[in-house]
Amino acid sequence: ITRESVQPILGLSDEAALAMEVVALYDNMKVMAVTDGLTGLYNHREFYQSLSRELERARRYRHTLSLLIIDVDDFKQFNDRYGHPAGDYALRRIAELLRKCARATDILSRYGGEEFAVILPESTPAGALMVAERIKTEVSRHNFISGSKFPVNLTVSIGIYSSEDGSISEDQLVALADEAAYLAKNSGKNRVVVKAVV
Repeated sequence: ITRESVQPILGLSDEAALAMEVVALYDNMKVMAVTDGLTGLYNHREFYQSLSRELERARRYRHTLSLLIIDVDDFKQFNDRYGHPAGDYALRRIAELLRKCARATDILSRYGGEEFAVILPESTPAGALMVAERIKTEVSRHNFISGSKFPVNLTVSIGIYSSEDGSISEDQLVALADEAAYLAKNSGKNRVVVKAVV
């Protein structure tokens, strides 16, 4: 092996390393484009794309599809009292609790602000209710300010709507689940409301 014969190989290895770096950057950008920066869950845009895909699958295979809209109760007061860094921490912890409660096939998203959405493919209203109750319980038991003299808890209001066969639009499904979450919040908070199938 001579110096002259090694030079082309070194040039190729540099180009290969650069190409691998470009691929890694591209993969990272793809993840960032669909992910909420604070919670690591899917963002609002990817939520709607996932919902569209799952509704199409539900139509094709005549499967039930359920949607949870989760609203953190009194989050503005929590932010005002403990500060925005504590609020950000709380949202990240709630995202972790959602991951803990959801099935591997469920699709978790930060819908916006202090709202989350969970798409439950092939989930009946009863199955969706079980997941929602588990989420509600886990969140209400969690202490969101570590080191405080007394536990600082948050609660969530959750609305559920289930489509029997996907014969509904994305906007209609979200509106019905959101309406159920609104009812949960207005009827005392820290509860789950299942919107009846229309």
